[in-house]
Amino acid sequence: MTKAKTLSSLVVSVSALMAAQGALAQSATAPTAQELTRALNARSPQATSVPAPAAQANPAATQNPAARSAPMSRPAPAVTAVRPASPAQTQTPAQAQVTAPVAQVRDASPAPRIVPLNNAAIAALPFRIDLKGAQIVERPAGPSAKVYSVRRGETPLLMIYTGPQSDYPIYGGDQAEVAGRTSIVVTEGVRRRAVEHLFRREDAQPVDIHVWVMAMDGADGDLAEQIAQTVDPR
Repeated sequence: MTKAKTLSSLVVSVSALMAAQGALAQSATAPTAQELTRALNARSPQATSVPAPAAQANPAATQNPAARSAPMSRPAPAVTAVRPASPAQTQTPAQAQVTAPVAQVRDASPAPRIVPLNNAAIAALPFRIDLKGAQIVERPAGPSAKVYSVRRGETPLLMIYTGPQSDYPIYGGDQAEVAGRTSIVVTEGVRRRAVEHLFRREDAQPVDIHVWVMAMDGADGDLAEQIAQTVDPR
């Protein structure tokens, strides 16, 4: 009996030893969860890297921070041709302040005073005229012609042109030739008025003496017509 128990105990011990060795062999080949975690954490970053985003694919943008923040380029605006400014428009404020007073002084200068002709000047005219109390003044004209204005105060009564080829007629009306002159006669109601006269002479100077009435109404119109009919070449 003792020998049989000893043999059974020996068998159990051997079986337990073999199971322990198998467990040791399995534990040597199958890593634990902690070992797996440590192994994963110890692996190189290259093995677990993921593809870089598209925004980092440009090396210049990655290396230069200013390149990442620079705005997108915009098309250049269209160029419109501008006409050069005139010299007056390109003056500086200082120039304008200097030239303005000069222009004001020039504009403020009085116009040349026109003095009525005296008796000696009237006697030297190429025509005779009865002014009937009015005045006659010479107006600016061309080098080969002269223009005179007959007026009473500030009211012009008639004009007289002396020179070559006058612009005749000025008025529209009936034309009549009397005493070497051609006249234009207009009808106002029941009244006929001679408002324009032309003396044209081919053998004397001035060739044309042209008279036309300026005042048409009232007493001034009557006086103008009377004075115009007194004009006669010398």
